[in-house]
Order: sequence, then C-alpha cells, then structure tokens
Amino acid sequence: MLKKQDHPLAARGLLVVAVIILQGCTSLGTLHTPEVLEPGQVIMAAGATASSAPAVEVETAEGNLRERDLPFSYIDALVRVGVHPRAEVGLRLSGFGTGLGLEGKMRLSDSPLLVTGVAGANIGFGSVCLFRCADHYSSAMYAGLVAGTKNVYAGVKLTDYLYRKRESEDGDLIERYRKLLPSTSLGLTGRLGRWGLVVEGNTYFIPDPVMVVTGGLLIYIK
Repeated sequence: MLKKQDHPLAARGLLVVAVIILQGCTSLGTLHTPEVLEPGQVIMAAGATASSAPAVEVETAEGNLRERDLPFSYIDALVRVGVHPRAEVGLRLSGFGTGLGLEGKMRLSDSPLLVTGVAGANIGFGSVCLFRCADHYSSAMYAGLVAGTKNVYAGVKLTDYLYRKRESEDGDLIERYRKLLPSTSLGLTGRLGRWGLVVEGNTYFIPDPVMVVTGGLLIYIK
C-alpha cells in the first residue's frame, strides 16, 4: 500500500506512462510485408510500436539544440484492401485516433524473391508532451522497397520526417525538427487461416541508430 507521501511520485509516474502510450505520433513502424493482397481481399490489423530514445537536433529561435528525447510508443489500427493484382492501399489510425495515415504497396517482382515497393504519408497530433514540449504536430512521408518470402523479409526506406513543430501565435518559429531519415527493416510473419502475426524491427538513423519495434495481429476478412 502506498504511503501518503508517495502519492505525488506515483501520480507522476502514471502520467509519464500515459503520455508515452497515448501520445499522438506519426507511425514509424509500417508492418509492410512483401506480400500484396489480391483484388477485393481485405485485412485488418492491430499493433503496438515502441522505440528507443532518439537523440535529435532541434531548430529553435535561439539556434540548434541537440537533445535526447523520450522513447515513444503508440497503438496502431489499420485496414488494407487489394485494388489490383499487384497493388493494395490502406488507412492507418495511431494513438487512439491522434495519428492518421495513408499507404500503398505495389508488387514489383515474384521471383526469386517477392519484391514490393511501399509508400505512405501520415500525420500526428499530440496535446500532451513532457519536458519543454507543448502542443506539437508531426508528419512523415516515406518510400522504400521490401523483399523476402512469405515469412521473412527485409527492407530499406527513406522518410521525410517533420517532428515537434511549434510556432507562436504570430507564426514565428519556436522549435522544429525535420530531416530525411534512412532506415532498414527486418520482419517475421506467419498466417494460420484468417489469423496472422507479424513482428518488425526498423532501425532509423536520426543520426544515431534508433530501434523501432512493431508487433501486429492480422485478421484476413476476405
């Protein structure tokens, strides 16, 4: 049982956990396997993403500052639909609706490996953030290639990442982080009937390597 003097510390700890889990964030874990859905096939998925703490250089009105941010995590829900024998499109919600994304995949080759082109764009809004961060906006546009088999795959991706942009009421810059981020990915996936599992690890260079791990449960509707 908590003592009375421990309540403020416990409450602060719960706030930290809530902020990390429920924050609005652009999705950096894509869950893109090299397989492409058949026309009319629908898949739904729920997943969770977590990362190590990135060290970023933030542009501010006083100059550039390098700081280590908090590790981030969020929950994803997505739906994808096959629209062509070689293409599918999808919609993603992150952080209980505080992030929204559109994405697409196109199969480029069937042998000797499955090779797929992937692309997407998403935005995130957050109203709570720790330290000196206030209301912020983030966005990401990415494109890349994924190659592998039905169960093991790897990929490369380039992401245009706008993070923690804040401006004053007069439109003056308060702080901004924007950079082209190269990344690599490695994933495992499997399917049993209508159910599937996927685990994916992405390494982003921000410029220090940052690990982003995503796990998801897949449901094949059709």
